[in-house]
Amino acid sequence: MTLSPARLLAGLTPLCLALLFACNGRVDVNYTGGDGGLGGGDPGSDAGDDDGWCSDAHPCAHGGICIFPVDQCSASAVGTCLGAFSCDGPPPGPVCLCSGEIGDGCVASRTASAAHCSHGTFPCGDKACKQNLEACVDTAGGPSGEPVYECKTPHELEGSTCGDIPACSCLMEVAWSVGCMAGADGQVTIDVDLP
Repeated sequence: MTLSPARLLAGLTPLCLALLFACNGRVDVNYTGGDGGLGGGDPGSDAGDDDGWCSDAHPCAHGGICIFPVDQCSASAVGTCLGAFSCDGPPPGPVCLCSGEIGDGCVASRTASAAHCSHGTFPCGDKACKQNLEACVDTAGGPSGEPVYECKTPHELEGSTCGDIPACSCLMEVAWSVGCMAGADGQVTIDVDLP
């Protein structure tokens, strides 16, 4: 079967978006099923296949993995079959699962927005940070010498390799950080010492 470039790109679009989110932009993709093409599935047929679509009721053939776009959590959601994938590069950090729990960003096939996993706030000095969305940054030193507390998303922290959810594994390279502590239920605190 020969696929036109337009059809091949159309079949890859939902898969690329899901993988870029799950692996924070760093992905190696290896297709292992079907005839090597993409986009050949038909959501109206009786079974999903490794060349296209899949759902809870129609899993991928040949042991493929069904990857769903972000926030497609319903049982009727349609995903894209993928033979295998692996993350490459720095740790991508955790992702929010449709269950409202935190999961591994490299292996999650069905995810929700990070806000779905935020269930309140936690103390950060005189501030209150959003659990599973912000890290508490405790800065010591600098001109005043007094501690400064800030709530910051991973995207606001230079050196972070996290996606939308902070975790010590992907915050260890944050500029001037001297330590990271993960408390219960998504409470992450970074200690920063300024010269």
